[in-house]
Amino acid sequence: MKKSFFFLFVLSVFTIAVVNADDQSSREYVIERGDTLWGISDSELEDNFLWPKLWNVNPHIENPDLIYPGTSITIPSREELMRMTMPPRKPPELKKRKQKPDAVIIPKVDKKKFLVDRNLYIASGWIDDRYPAQGEIVSTPTGRVMVGQDEMVYIDTQDKADIEMQYLVIKDVKMVLHPESNEKLGHQIRVSGIIKVVGDDSGQTRAMVLKSFENVHVGDGLIPYKEIELPAVTENPRTPDNSGYIVESHMNLRLLKRGDIIFLDKGANDGLMTGDAFLIYKDNPVRRPIGNMQVISLRDHTAGAVITDISNEITIGSTWANK
Repeated sequence: MKKSFFFLFVLSVFTIAVVNADDQSSREYVIERGDTLWGISDSELEDNFLWPKLWNVNPHIENPDLIYPGTSITIPSREELMRMTMPPRKPPELKKRKQKPDAVIIPKVDKKKFLVDRNLYIASGWIDDRYPAQGEIVSTPTGRVMVGQDEMVYIDTQDKADIEMQYLVIKDVKMVLHPESNEKLGHQIRVSGIIKVVGDDSGQTRAMVLKSFENVHVGDGLIPYKEIELPAVTENPRTPDNSGYIVESHMNLRLLKRGDIIFLDKGANDGLMTGDAFLIYKDNPVRRPIGNMQVISLRDHTAGAVITDISNEITIGSTWANK
């Protein structure tokens, strides 16, 4: 009896020690202007797609699209979040609560029906023959060169910018070269945010940053915002007889993982369509499939795709084909 009691006592102490060790892996984070749960998950946990679990462990955040500077949140370790299984939380009914002035509500989408998250889809951008800017951010009221969500900027546009007009803020990231032929494929255009015209200050058009996917800078370009249609999941996607190379990734990562956005060296003129599915291959030392992808956006000669599965290291320069 004494031996059983001693064993239970030791086991309890060990369990408490393990729990305390896990508790120590959590840390506090104070939200700053321009932060999003998506961005915090990327910078603090190295995985954008952990944001729903991060939201779940911070019940004081009522709506994941409305987080405000100065709010403190708890960030468990990446391993803890990966182990967690929780019922999904739903944002509150918008009609039952008052929003802060100019607050932006990003519509929620059913991820079971779409290939990619709306914010990631917009932010990922495309490859273009030219830099398509039709205006730019020229300055800020504070004199800073870098701003985030809910901050103000001054803009200059080719055409008159009326109140309530919205623009995508774009960056000319780099000239993309083909990894095999070294041919110039075009400018990589990435979207850093969305702004809305809100007024005029002594002849200077003033706009507010509605959404920032990364830091918005003075000098970033502008193009008119248009409503987008997300690529939907289909039960039996096309697998056309086509092949090529992965030429770049959304955030210029060299090592790629499931959920990353990549760019291909073939496009609409080559017969690709949104939703087309392909295998990703490793060619050395022997050719073998190492992942799957589906096309989410099209240009004439290039396309964007999302990695839907991975079994080995995928890099820029990996090849893709239907079989």
